[in-house]
Amino acid sequence: MNLLKLPTYEEQWRLPLLTLGASSPKTDEAHSVDGFESVILYLQPTKRLCQWRTNGCARVCLNTSGRGAMRATQRARARRTFLLRADRTRFIGKAAREIHLAKCRAQRKGKALTVRINGTSDDLALADSIAAGFSSESLAGRVRFYDYSKCPDHRFYGPDFLVSRVHSISEDSRSSEVLDFIARKISVAIVAEGATHEERAETALLSLGIGTGLVPLCVDGTRHDLTFLHEPGSIIVLEPKGKAKKDETGFVRRRRHVAGAMLRGGATMMH
Repeated sequence: MNLLKLPTYEEQWRLPLLTLGASSPKTDEAHSVDGFESVILYLQPTKRLCQWRTNGCARVCLNTSGRGAMRATQRARARRTFLLRADRTRFIGKAAREIHLAKCRAQRKGKALTVRINGTSDDLALADSIAAGFSSESLAGRVRFYDYSKCPDHRFYGPDFLVSRVHSISEDSRSSEVLDFIARKISVAIVAEGATHEERAETALLSLGIGTGLVPLCVDGTRHDLTFLHEPGSIIVLEPKGKAKKDETGFVRRRRHVAGAMLRGGATMMH
């Protein structure tokens, strides 16, 4: 009987941590923008790595969407998560070396490298630790780190961080939270239904009780994934994909949520 030979601990460390370029649906969107190549890190979205997750984002998590549903993909993410828990310092060092090699490949093509550490996780400390080794590269524009996060504390966002973060809106986000981030020039991202960007933008704003006065701040997040190219304080509107198309938790903003938002009375209507 032939048994599958599992890699040893050291053999696991020799396998790559980062997913390159167009082999990832997320980073494939980055390739629609000239001048950039991309890498992304996929981990298992455990409670420790996604401490701010909500019921809605857990149900529609992209971890098991598309290729994520494949057994080999899940094994790879489990392996990386295991290695991170086993030796965080070694993990950060290995990720940094892979980013350096990817940066060199991109430079030979005359491109900059974009990096997402939290592809299916939300570990701010991990992203900051890895990005810290590329401060001069980031200032020169050769490497750009960016992420989405549900962290509610605005102090972890902004121009002082090497990682350009967008605050991800969930089903329990209130208009006051959204307006506070925007006022601080921190972009937010929200998923909404609609056939066009304009429809999705109106649905997103009205479902929060904000009104349509902020539609000019909305940008179409379906065109590419490079959030740092948008003006700070933008509202990045995304369309539901995968399991999110059938979401009923409120994570995906729908037209029927508009009336409820208005009835709650806590809305800041801006027309």
